[in-house]
Amino acid sequence: MALEAGTGAKLWEKADSVTDELMSLTLAVAEGRVFFQNPDEVVCLDARTGGEHWRVSRPVVKKRWGWSTPTLVVYEGIVLSADRAARSQSQEGADSDNVEWYPSSQGGEAPRGELIAFSAQTGQELWRCDCRETYNAPVDVLVIGGLVWTGDLVRAQDPGITAARDVITGQIKKKRSPDQDFFTFGMGHHRCYRNKATDKYLLLGRSGVEFVDLDSGEAIAHHFIRGTCQYGIFPGNGLLYTPPHSCACFIEAKLNGFNALAPKRQKTEDRIQKTEEWLQRGPSYDEIENGKSQIENPNDWPTYRHDIARSGYTRQKIPANLKNIWQTHLAGRLSSPVAAEGMIFVASIDSHTVHALDADSGRQLWSYTAGGRVDSPPTIYQGLALFGSADGWFYCLRSCDGELVWRFRAAPEDRRIVSYGQLESVWPVHGSVLVLGDVVYFAAGRSS
Repeated sequence: MALEAGTGAKLWEKADSVTDELMSLTLAVAEGRVFFQNPDEVVCLDARTGGEHWRVSRPVVKKRWGWSTPTLVVYEGIVLSADRAARSQSQEGADSDNVEWYPSSQGGEAPRGELIAFSAQTGQELWRCDCRETYNAPVDVLVIGGLVWTGDLVRAQDPGITAARDVITGQIKKKRSPDQDFFTFGMGHHRCYRNKATDKYLLLGRSGVEFVDLDSGEAIAHHFIRGTCQYGIFPGNGLLYTPPHSCACFIEAKLNGFNALAPKRQKTEDRIQKTEEWLQRGPSYDEIENGKSQIENPNDWPTYRHDIARSGYTRQKIPANLKNIWQTHLAGRLSSPVAAEGMIFVASIDSHTVHALDADSGRQLWSYTAGGRVDSPPTIYQGLALFGSADGWFYCLRSCDGELVWRFRAAPEDRRIVSYGQLESVWPVHGSVLVLGDVVYFAAGRSS
C-alpha cells in the first residue's frame, strides 16, 4: 500500500493474488520505484501509481523459520537479491514439516544460495555469485563505495566475508584473508543476527564485534560487546550502539546494558590545567569574610559521620526520651544530614539539590541545584558549604544563603555518560568531602 505523506490518502494498493505476496523485510524504494521479492519473483512498481514496470523470475524458499527471509538491496540502479537455494517441490514435499533449514543445534550445515544482480531500470539479470545465510540470520549483502560484500560465515571454521565485487559487473575487486588469520579464538558459531558495515569497516559478529578495515583487510576483535538476537548492533552518529542481550558468552568480560561506544581518542599533550576553564568564580566570590575568625561549635556535626576520621561519634549529651520538634517534607531520595551554624544541611540525591533548613524550626532557608546527583551531604567549614557532584564539579557555597562562591571542575575533561538513568560525568565527585588545615580533599572518578 502507498499513502500520500501529507494527507494519509491512499494512492494505491496491491493485494490481487498470492504471487504478489511480499516476503518480509524485502521492500525497498529508490528513484521513484518500489521493489520487493515475492515467493517466485522480484517485482518493480511505480512508487506514485503502483503500475508495474517489470517482474523477473527469482524463486526463493517458501517454507522457512520466522527469522529467515531473502535479502533485497537497491543501490544506484542495481537490485541485489540474495537467498539460500530453493528446494524442488519433491524435496519440499518429502520434508515432514515442510521447512527448509538445518539443525543448527546439532551441527547441521547452512545451505548455499545465490546473490543475483538485476538492472533496476529493466529487470535484466546482470550477474550472479554464491552466497550463504549466516547463523540464524539472512544473507549479508553489504554495499560500500560501489562494492558489494558477501561471504561464508556461519561456523567458526568458515572463512568469513573475504571478497568485494563490483556492483555493476560482479567482478571481484578486493580480497582479504580468511578470518582465521586474525581471530585465534572465538565461539563455535556466529551470533544470531546479520553483520553490519560502515564506509570504513565491516562489523562482524563471530564472537562479539569484529572491526574489519576495508582498506587493509585487518581485523580487531572485541569480545566484550555484542548485539541482541536478530537485531544485532547499530553503527551511527560516529558511535556503535549495542543493545542489552541475554548472551552468557565471555560472561566475565562482557559489557551489560545499552551502550554507545566511541572510538579510542588520540593521545594529546593538551592536558594542562587552565584556571579559566577549571575554576569558575560565583557571585559571592569577593564577598567571603575571613572564616578563620569564626569559632567552631564543638557540638556541630559538620560533615558526613561527624569528622574527618568518619568516627560517627560526638560528646554531646542526648536525652533518653526524645520528642519530635518539627518535621519538613523534601521530595525524593535524601542523603544523611549534617548540622552546623544553627542549620541542617541535606542533599536530595536524584534532583541534584542541596537544602539548608533552620535547625530550630525546620524552615527551608535555601536550596542549590548542581549539574548532577549529590550522593551525600555537604561539609560545612568556616561559613562555607562544600560538596561534590556527579557532574564532575566541586562546589563551594556560602552557607548562610547558598550563593555560589566558586566551583572547580575536578574531571579532567567534560565528558558524559548515562548512569542509572541520568547524565553524569565520566569522573563524578562524591558529595561529602574532607577538610583539613584549610585544604579540601576529594576524589573524582569511578571504580573500574
